[in-house]
Amino acid sequence: MQSIRRTAALLAVGIAVLAGLGAGASDGVPQSRQTTAEVQHASQEAAEGSGEPAEAPVQTERTLEELTLEQPIITRGVLAALLYEGDDRDAWAWAQQHELLAGIGTETDIVTREQAIYAMLRKCFVQSWRKLSSTPVRYADHSAISPAYTTAVYTAQQAGLIPAGGMLHPEELLTREAWSEWQEYAQTAHPEYSSSVGLISHRGYHERAPENTLEAFRQSAWNGYTTVECDVRFTRDGVPVLLHDPTVDRTSNGTGRVADKTFEQVRRLDFGRWKGNQWQNTRIPTFAEFLSVCRRYHLTPYVELKTELTGAQARNLLRICRIYGIAPTWISFQAQSLQQIAAVNPEARLGLLWNQEIRESTVQMVKGLQSGKNEVFLDADWNKLSEQGCNLLLTRGIRIEAYTVDGRLDELRRRGVRGVTTNRIMPRMLAIVTDKAEGTG
Repeated sequence: MQSIRRTAALLAVGIAVLAGLGAGASDGVPQSRQTTAEVQHASQEAAEGSGEPAEAPVQTERTLEELTLEQPIITRGVLAALLYEGDDRDAWAWAQQHELLAGIGTETDIVTREQAIYAMLRKCFVQSWRKLSSTPVRYADHSAISPAYTTAVYTAQQAGLIPAGGMLHPEELLTREAWSEWQEYAQTAHPEYSSSVGLISHRGYHERAPENTLEAFRQSAWNGYTTVECDVRFTRDGVPVLLHDPTVDRTSNGTGRVADKTFEQVRRLDFGRWKGNQWQNTRIPTFAEFLSVCRRYHLTPYVELKTELTGAQARNLLRICRIYGIAPTWISFQAQSLQQIAAVNPEARLGLLWNQEIRESTVQMVKGLQSGKNEVFLDADWNKLSEQGCNLLLTRGIRIEAYTVDGRLDELRRRGVRGVTTNRIMPRMLAIVTDKAEGTG
C-alpha cells in the first residue's frame, strides 16, 4: 500500500509539472519551468493528501548523485550527471565546459525531451560540431533554433528516437526511463547518424582529366573518392551519354547540340584535347561504360538528368542499371524527370537540385517525390543554404546536400549539410578540414 501511495505521489508530481509547463506554453514557447523546490513542494502536498507523514524538506546542499537517484523527472543537474556517467560535482563543470546544456537555464530547471536529445547527441555521436549556440530555444519559431540543436533533433528523428517530420512538444518531459532507452540506442548508434559530410566528385576528378570521361572517374577513385557525379543526355538515336552542356562545343572539337546528333557522330569527336594534348582522342562515354567503371572501382554514382526525361528513357536507364547491378542516386532540377524514375523504380533514391531560396513550397516539392519506399533529399546551391532554410528542411525530416562546394565545409556541416558535390576537396584532406573546424590543428 505504501509503494502504491508513493507511486501516486510521483504521478501527481508529473501531472503538476506538465500542467505548469502547458499553461505557460500555449504559443509553443515555454514561459517558465518548475524548479526542484516546486517539484518537492508538489511531492509534499501529494504525500499529505495520501495520509502519509510528509517527508522533511530536502536541504539546499544536495549532491548530483542524490539528485540522480531521487529525481524521476530529469533536471539540468541530473542530466549533467548522466552525461558525465558519474555522480560527483565534477559533472556540472564538465557539462558546461563541453557546452552540452546550451539553451537550458539553471541547474535545477526541468529538462525537456528536446533539450535532452540535444545534449545526449552532442555527447554521443555529433561531437564534430565546433561550437553550439547558447541561444535559448524558441519552439514556435524555427528560425530562432540554433542549427546545431536542429541537427540534433533531425538526427534523433533519423535514428528513430522521436517521430519523424516534427518537433517534440515542449511540455513533454524526460523521465529516467526514457533516458535509459535513448542512452542504450546511442551507445550502438550507426555511423550514418554522425555529423560527417560525404564528398561527391563533381563530373569526375576533372581538375586533372577531362570532365565526364572515363579517365576522370578513374582519377576520382585513385584520389580516394567513393562517390562520383555525372551528367546524362541522349543522342538523337536515344543513346544515353555523359555530357554537361546541351552542345558539344566547349568540350570537344565539334559543334552543335548532342540531341541533334547520332551516337556514331558524337563518338567520332575528340572530348579530351581541350584539356591538354595528353588527353587527345578521348571519346565521349556511354552511360553503360560509366557504370562499368563504377562497378570496377566500387564507386557510387550520382546521375544528374539534364533533360526532361520520357518514360521510355527512364526505362532504358534503369534497364542498364540492372545489367550492372548498380542503384544510382538520381538528381535533377526537374521534378518531372525524377518522377519518371520513381514510376519505374519506386525505391530509387532521388535528389531535387535547387538554386533558389528555400521555402515551404520547396519542402512540398521534395515531399512530392516520396513513393513510400524511397529516400528523397534536397541538393541545393550552397549559396542558397541560409540557416533559416536549413532549419526548415531539417525540422521537416529532409536531408540536405549541397553543390558545388570547394570550401566552407565546416560551416555547411554545422548547418546540417550531409553531402557535398565538390571539385577540389579531397577525401584525404577531410580529416584536416575537420580538425581545423574543431580548432585542434
